[in-house]
Amino acid sequence: MVFDSVYEMFNPLTDVRKQHFWEWFSGESLDSRWTQTNVAGTGTFAIDDTIDGGLKITTGSSNADKSQITFNNIRQYSPTGSVCIGVASRGANAQYKMGLFNLLDDTTDQRAFVENGATQTYYRLGTAASSQTMTETNIAVDTSWRVSRIELTSSNCTLSIDGVLKATNDSNDNLPTSKLQPTFQSRTLTSSAVNCNIRYMETYNT
Repeated sequence: MVFDSVYEMFNPLTDVRKQHFWEWFSGESLDSRWTQTNVAGTGTFAIDDTIDGGLKITTGSSNADKSQITFNNIRQYSPTGSVCIGVASRGANAQYKMGLFNLLDDTTDQRAFVENGATQTYYRLGTAASSQTMTETNIAVDTSWRVSRIELTSSNCTLSIDGVLKATNDSNDNLPTSKLQPTFQSRTLTSSAVNCNIRYMETYNT
C-alpha cells in the first residue's frame, strides 16, 4: 500500500485511477506523450516564452491551415463516462477546438469539443458520430483565457465555461460512441498564420 496525494490508501497493483492525467504546459519543451500533427499546412509548436503562456501552436499561413496535439491514437477515454478540462485562449483570426477526439485527422470524426472561433458569435459545443451537432452557448467568442469543461455520459454531453453550465447535447445530437483521446487544435480563418495557446489540460474517466 502507498499513500496518494490526498492521503488515501492506494494499492497500485489492484486499484485503477481511471486513466487520470493532467498537464501544465510549461518548461523547456512539450512532453513526449503528445503527438504534434499538421492536419493542413505546416505549423509550429513551442512552449510560449511569456508568463503563463502555456503551449503556443502557430498555424501555417493558408486559409484553413490547422495543427494540433493528440495522444497519437492512444484512446483511453470513454465516450459514455469521461471529462476533459482545459484552459486556453486564441489570437485574432484564429479558432481552437479542444476536447476528446477519436482520430488524428480532421474529418467528421467521433468527438466532443468546445470551439472558439473569430468568425463565430458564441462559444459552441460540438459532438460528432456519423454527423456533427453544434450548439451555441451565450458566451461571446473572445481572446481571453477561459476554463472549459466537457463531460460525456451515456445520455448527454455538457459544456461548462468558467464553472457555469452553458450547453448540453443529448442522445439525439450525435454523441460519440468510440473511445477517445485528448486533442487541442489551432486553425487560421484567414490567409495568415495565427496562434492559439493552451495552458492546462486534465482528462479522466468517470
